[in-house]
Amino acid sequence: MSPSALRVRGRRTAAALVFFGLLAVTTSATPASAQSAPVTPAPRCHGETAVVLVDASNEPDLYAAYLLAGVLSTNCILDAGDRHDEKLPAATLALMDTATLTEGYAIGGTAAVPTGKLTVRLVWRRAGGEDRWATLHIVGDAASNPAKLPRVDPKLLPETQSPSQSGDSAADTFTDVSAGGWHSCGLRVDGTIECWGYEVPRRTAPPSDTFSAVSAGSLHSCGLRVEGTIDCWGINHQGQATPPDGTFTAVSAGGGHSCGLRTTGVATCWGSDDDGEATVPDGTFIEVSAGGFHSCGLRISGSVTCWGSDLNGQATPPRGAFISVSAGKSHSCGLRANGALVCWGAHGLGDGQTMSPDGEFIAVSDGQLHSCGLRTDGTLECWGADDQLARTSTDEIVRVRDGRSSPPDGEFVAISAGGEHSCGLRRDGTVACWGNNGSGQATPPGGTFTSADIGGKYSCGVLPSGRIAC
Repeated sequence: MSPSALRVRGRRTAAALVFFGLLAVTTSATPASAQSAPVTPAPRCHGETAVVLVDASNEPDLYAAYLLAGVLSTNCILDAGDRHDEKLPAATLALMDTATLTEGYAIGGTAAVPTGKLTVRLVWRRAGGEDRWATLHIVGDAASNPAKLPRVDPKLLPETQSPSQSGDSAADTFTDVSAGGWHSCGLRVDGTIECWGYEVPRRTAPPSDTFSAVSAGSLHSCGLRVEGTIDCWGINHQGQATPPDGTFTAVSAGGGHSCGLRTTGVATCWGSDDDGEATVPDGTFIEVSAGGFHSCGLRISGSVTCWGSDLNGQATPPRGAFISVSAGKSHSCGLRANGALVCWGAHGLGDGQTMSPDGEFIAVSDGQLHSCGLRTDGTLECWGADDQLARTSTDEIVRVRDGRSSPPDGEFVAISAGGEHSCGLRRDGTVACWGNNGSGQATPPGGTFTSADIGGKYSCGVLPSGRIAC
């Protein structure tokens, strides 16, 4: 899912040291013939989200590939093959089909890795300079500053979607909707869930049962059954889709973890706990929200408690009483009793997702680099990123609009902000989505829903019968 799914900061210092060590070796006076060229390791792609593609016969590019893989914390380094061949080696193609892979990084320019080798299933970025050594320097900069990670190649950007909605007939209505990274989910009035968007085995295939709520995370989804048990499906390499036993009143699927609120008011989280995002503090809650690498809960007193990563202050809420809270990728927002919004955490690269607007709201939802709120008059307002950075073939950084923060007009009753798209539920029960639609996450299906949730590259909804559809 864009760099949001990649664990960067823990490897920055070590990766930077590796870079300068490699640079010293490759620029020393020792003849090239006397140096031992790096050998491409046996790739381990299962469970990884990012792949680094490189012409393994080129020594400087291979050094850069090793370094970038360290920055991205991935073991999936694949050989792009002969640069004069427009096709990838068969072994590389086979590993490209690994279900968990979502991001691709090509080392070098189009001469090193031709565009025709970059499969459309992944979101591709290039790490390429004017020459091989410039490429190595670009990757070295990213080792010490993740903001300098390669951006999306604009020629490979997924299509964007203008505000789209399900059918206008009474049969095309929902009761709730929610957006995730590159997927969305809806709850139909019959209690079934339907999800749409990025397709990975079982990620958009919910159980055929009845549910009362649904939540789509980055690579997985969870649903709350009418009897109070939780069922999750999708990628489970961190245990995020293996919920505990017991009865719950709410569920929230995040990046690599999930959280549920038990009938006793105790919050329980499972899955990735690298930053403490699944280590819930003592006490009871009335609401819980799982974000990228942190979580937040609303206590009976109205105070908000957050836990997990606090790198950007996203887990340090302000004092005072709230009536709702939402955890995004690296920021959080809360709704006060007077309808005012308060946000805290990362501002992004000048995106302003924590710069909440004035006025009265009745709901708020945080996405990756943007947030959306539902006003008391039923209109929507979103703020933060409305575009994404992209690197051109001439290595120029440009902004390409995707429209995730540009909601349509009309009256809504629910809102959900996802990774690079958003969805809202209209008063007549139809769903409208807008923003990045590269995986179909902003194109909701027809039918009647009661709620929906938006995840990374797909979406799910609960049908009126209680059955889930993704």
